[in-house]
Amino acid sequence: MDTQPERSALVLVEMINDVMADGSPLWVGPTGKDILPALQRLLGAAREAQIPVFFTHLGFDPEDNWISGHGNLTAAVKGTPGDDVIPELAPRLGEIILHKPRLSCFFATELDILLRQRGVTRVILGGVATDVCIATTTADGVQLGYRVSVVADCVTAPKPDMHQFGLRQVRRFGGEVISLDDATSLLAS
Repeated sequence: MDTQPERSALVLVEMINDVMADGSPLWVGPTGKDILPALQRLLGAAREAQIPVFFTHLGFDPEDNWISGHGNLTAAVKGTPGDDVIPELAPRLGEIILHKPRLSCFFATELDILLRQRGVTRVILGGVATDVCIATTTADGVQLGYRVSVVADCVTAPKPDMHQFGLRQVRRFGGEVISLDDATSLLAS
């Protein structure tokens, strides 16, 4: 097991107002609020370990043909308040915010090159939704050669069965599912 925190990075997924706010078109549901204390603890441990922290989220461009094919989507539009990271996890100076045009954090973003520039070999994931963005990011990360660790206490989906399906997909794609305690221990070592 690679336990060197300087070779790890934390990637938080979809932690924006339009995903976490009650009633938003992209609202993950009440389970989103349930994972906030665990996410805050994980983020605190990452900051204490001084590892790179990334916030990645959909930041739609209204001109994108993919978006127009999904109806009148008005959430998570770049430059709007709904596209901002939630205050409970507010990024600090030096932490990187990446907009992603699709579900995976690696697809058409600079995430891979930024991780490689920092010598990262392990990606620790938290956020939403387990069965969509977390699972697709895991698949792409593993294919790119990263060890991907999904923190079970720090991910969720709109429904419990979707969350469990997502965790099974993470394992099937070659990622590992770890507890918050394991993640904080890893970062403290």
